[in-house]
Amino acid sequence: MLAKFYILVLILIVIPVILVITAILQNNLPLTEMPGIMARLKTYFTSNVAETSMQPAFPELAMRVYPYTADDIHDRIKKTINHFGWELLKDDHDHHELNVIITTPLWRFKDDMLIRIMPISEGKNAVYIRSSSRMGKADLGTNTRHILDFYSQLDEVMQ
Repeated sequence: MLAKFYILVLILIVIPVILVITAILQNNLPLTEMPGIMARLKTYFTSNVAETSMQPAFPELAMRVYPYTADDIHDRIKKTINHFGWELLKDDHDHHELNVIITTPLWRFKDDMLIRIMPISEGKNAVYIRSSSRMGKADLGTNTRHILDFYSQLDEVMQ
């Protein structure tokens, strides 16, 4: 009887750990790059938001700057959103701001993404992105993955 109890406890501990490790690995994040695996895991286990900036904590979250007009970038952002099949909730073309809902594949959670085109100089604009989970306190890097996937596809559309 005691052996069955230990097996049950082991299963209740091992299965969640395996699910967490699988989620982090599935997100295919640059865990070993600067600022290091511990800083990254701390963020992935304590935050449900990822956003770009000009001086990000993680290099892959640097805002991208494109040598196109805001209107051109806006159109290409919409093509990128369509490529992923994400739901375009709001498209404020005048302010170059888009709100998107992303449904995660495995658990079908809804994540929100804000995309904003920000002028840098004549003919250059940055694309700011903020991705956040609606549920939970940790995203295990999912929102970072949303941003990386988005930028990767947007870069292709920009060529």
